[in-house]
Amino acid sequence: MFHGSIPAPRRSIIYEHAGTWPGEDIYVGCSGNFTIERVLHARFGDSRRVHGNDIQTYSYALGWHLAGDDLNHTLRKEYEESLGWLTPDLEVRKTHDGRRGRAGAPSAAADNGGPVDHGS
Repeated sequence: MFHGSIPAPRRSIIYEHAGTWPGEDIYVGCSGNFTIERVLHARFGDSRRVHGNDIQTYSYALGWHLAGDDLNHTLRKEYEESLGWLTPDLEVRKTHDGRRGRAGAPSAAADNGGPVDHGS
């Protein structure tokens, strides 16, 4: 099984030290292969909730934005009730240099069946 780009010794250190982290929920920013999330799940099982996001989707959105392309992100219908608060950040708006683009909330998007449609 592929474990991402974090070497095994570092994963072991994270596993060991995570037991000292306070709180109930753990938030991991900028996940790539969800390696840290897998380590934390192995450590805590279902006793602590681990939250992550898909940095790849964010990278795509940022690249499209910087290239001046429209970012065709819209909420999928089945998520409108629970995630409707994201809609204003997904609307087309002009950027600081007058280009059109969709910026906000790309980390909530996920190509693996997540709540945001990426357009075509």
